[in-house]
Amino acid sequence: MNSLINIYHKIGLDNRIIGIFKNEIISPYTYNLNTINQFTSTFPPFFIPLFLDGDDPSYIGIIYHPFSERGMVFVKYDISAGYMWEIARNSNQLLTGFLINSIVNNDDEIDPDIKDFAAKINIEIDKIFLQTYEDLFDGSAFRSFRYFNIFSSETPAAYVQNLKSYDGDFPSIKSELNINSLNYSSDFEIHETVDLINVKKPLPWSKKNKVEVFNEFINNGDLNNAWLTLNCKGWQIKDVIKGLVLLNTKTKDELFHLVANNWIEGMQKANKTEEYY
Repeated sequence: MNSLINIYHKIGLDNRIIGIFKNEIISPYTYNLNTINQFTSTFPPFFIPLFLDGDDPSYIGIIYHPFSERGMVFVKYDISAGYMWEIARNSNQLLTGFLINSIVNNDDEIDPDIKDFAAKINIEIDKIFLQTYEDLFDGSAFRSFRYFNIFSSETPAAYVQNLKSYDGDFPSIKSELNINSLNYSSDFEIHETVDLINVKKPLPWSKKNKVEVFNEFINNGDLNNAWLTLNCKGWQIKDVIKGLVLLNTKTKDELFHLVANNWIEGMQKANKTEEYY
């Protein structure tokens, strides 16, 4: 856990979220939102975990693409489905989501515990929030989070109606493809309903022999595509570890070393080295 805390501080993660992670701030009525103490399921190295949501089950965390200009947004990784949703593009959106879920889980009642939580995370339950909750929110984040003010601009990909109303760089918007982000993305970020048949340019993670392709990119000094290849589906964890160790020698980026080493240590401690993701 200390390694994750070091990563959170290094990326400048909001102290309010770190407070929830450390159980210094309690998100009420979210009983299945658990701090990551160990890696219970495999996931790719570009995903920095925050919480395990036991309802789905799924992870909530941050995506990290160090060799491109992609932003570090918050995502929900559906473990059984094998892909991620962009659920927040800033801290206030993620925290507001936690607050809304607390109210939902408390049968729509805003009691002293919820008010205390809202005060600690500095999210105001004002008249506009209450009116939106009562009149427009239908209980589904995917259908109606976008009506809350905090989600009306920089709307996350999971909550937009279509690609035309999205201005971020996540590659998958429900069943639509954000073509401009494909060359800087992992296939874990592509929704299962998206059709890739019409994509003309070969994608870095689309070839079958992942280890061979990864080594070719490394030999050519193409760290971005090496990283994306390493983070695509079909790898055995022990081979990913070898790849991360090699990538560690190619960059002096301290954050990269923290993320890579934490992932390696976590997978080894959880005895996941013989598994695939």
